[in-house]
Amino acid sequence: MATSHGLPGISDFLDRDRAVATYERLAGHALDGLGWYEAFAALRFAIISIRTSLRSIAFGQVDKPDDPDGFIMYLPLFRRLLKEV
Repeated sequence: MATSHGLPGISDFLDRDRAVATYERLAGHALDGLGWYEAFAALRFAIISIRTSLRSIAFGQVDKPDDPDGFIMYLPLFRRLLKEV
């Protein structure tokens, strides 16, 4: 998200592969079905984003988007998360 706002972000912070390897090493077992949980988290994020957008529209803070996908903030991130699973 940081880079989508023109900020550098923290490139190695919570690197997925490194985080998974560390977790598996410390827990002593593999993370099975991680993709499902990531897809579920992306869906929850999209639902919360839609609700936030609807509230902003209801309070007159933003205009209603012409495209329903416009209700999902950070839509490219959501699509990337789903594509990676």
